[in-house]
Amino acid sequence: MNEKTYYDEIDRIFTQISSTYDSEILLNKSSYVSYLITIDYLLKNSKGVKLALDIGCGTGLQAIPLALNGIHVVAIDVSEGMLNVLKEKIKKLGIKNIETYKLPASGIEKLVEIYGENTFDLAYSYFGPINAEPNIERLSFYLYKLLRNEGVFLVSVINRWCLYDLITLKPRKKFGIYKSIKFSLLNPLEIKNYFRNFKIEEIVGVGIIFPHRNSKIRNKKLIYRLANIEIFINKIFPFNYLGSDFIVKFVK
Repeated sequence: MNEKTYYDEIDRIFTQISSTYDSEILLNKSSYVSYLITIDYLLKNSKGVKLALDIGCGTGLQAIPLALNGIHVVAIDVSEGMLNVLKEKIKKLGIKNIETYKLPASGIEKLVEIYGENTFDLAYSYFGPINAEPNIERLSFYLYKLLRNEGVFLVSVINRWCLYDLITLKPRKKFGIYKSIKFSLLNPLEIKNYFRNFKIEEIVGVGIIFPHRNSKIRNKKLIYRLANIEIFINKIFPFNYLGSDFIVKFVK
């Protein structure tokens, strides 16, 4: 499968689920807790930011909260359907400070032409676009050009290793829509290598001990209790390397 065919397939798959994507995230108890943790981390790291880049923006679950905080967001996604849902939200909310582009993560070289180098204060990619990107090296190269000095890149990645799976003796595997695409589970060491031109400030594990979104556990109280315990270990090695997802904070 060549590159264009691959991205067309990603577009098709995610466009098919675009109308139900938000409910899949927000109604799944584990996914919702993960969303709350990651959006809180994003908002805490967006203080003083004027221009942000959302890589793999989906339906705008991260871009809209940032925009409502007064940040200008450039949001890219390879899925036309996801972007259309985001555009509908933008129109409904009267938001003026989100720009959208239909691009894969590695297509950000086009943004260098539009915005120039050293212009973005913050870039982020949440909920797995990096796992589905076959050209991470290219993404890393152009992202380094786009971010200003001391600019921050937050990347949320679906992990190759997960403590919950190790405890329950269930090996990590592809799940849901990711079964049908070229999707790579990645560990923190691999992500460090891909973005080796950046400095690493910290790694935060997400879903270390509370059940991940692919588990069959739906007990809301249990998930919340375990998530509250996890707060005390999610930045401590080796636990921060063993979340169902992990966030790496890079600084240029």
